Amino acid sequence: MTQSPAFTAHILIICYAALAYRWRRSGDLERFRSRAKTDRGTSAVLVGCYVIALLAVNGYAPMVQALGRTAQWAGIATCLAGLTLRCHYSMRGARLGRYLADFIFWSGVTIASGNLIATITVTVSMLAAYAVRWSAEESNAANHLP
Repeated sequence: MTQSPAFTAHILIICYAALAYRWRRSGDLERFRSRAKTDRGTSAVLVGCYVIALLAVNGYAPMVQALGRTAQWAGIATCLAGLTLRCHYSMRGARLGRYLADFIFWSGVTIASGNLIATITVTVSMLAAYAVRWSAEESNAANHLP
């Protein structure tokens, strides 16, 4: 029996969800901040990206052009890299590192789905959302310096 990239992506998503639950329970994961000044609507965009990635990996998203099998397995490698980085940065408390790790992980999930449209959509949307969030956090931090 050969495993497909989508099946492997499902396993990695389950691992990510279990770790995220653990991070949230231990207090290592910042609370959902829908009304925070630094959020600026990015949480809704990111949740939408997660939904698109999950739909794509399950085959429910429209697919115009499929990525090849090699690219899909490269997406699995990307997922593993993102998951590893997320664990590393969660222990260190580096927020920017966690953003980067989440971006790498979820981009890898969409690459593993083989759906080019979902990959482009998730990658561009997450880059934009994290850029807005990071910029807001940096300006907020600069305003609070003595």
